[in-house]
Amino acid sequence: MATDDGLLAFQSARPRLFGIAYRMLGSAAEAEDIVQDVWLRWQLVDRSVVRDAAAFLTTTATRLAINVIQSARSRRETGVGPPQLEAVDTAADPRAGAERGQALAFALLLLLETLTNTERAASSCAKRSTIPIATLPTSCSSRRPTRGNW
Repeated sequence: MATDDGLLAFQSARPRLFGIAYRMLGSAAEAEDIVQDVWLRWQLVDRSVVRDAAAFLTTTATRLAINVIQSARSRRETGVGPPQLEAVDTAADPRAGAERGQALAFALLLLLETLTNTERAASSCAKRSTIPIATLPTSCSSRRPTRGNW
């Protein structure tokens, strides 16, 4: 994959990466940090061994977001009451506005609070990406999902 192809793959996945990180972390600043970290890792990886750029980028963003959630800093900054998402300027990208509208649904936030970090990541990926649901457990080191455990 040429350098321009790598940039194109990242730019096309960028809104999805931001959306996943934002829904998992609830902070636009932290989500943007995740996207930047994914970019840096994408620059360092040997792209000739990457079979699916979108899947690699999505998996990397998801794992980095899980790391942030599990970090000691994140545990110390837990607030009282339900989490409040930061406002995101969606004027520049209509897709970001649609994602934000869905992410702000209070019922979804309550549901996500009850899931483990890995379950939260799998749920977010399954609902917002083109990755087949059957491949998510492999990415998350989990068992194959069934209707009863999602």
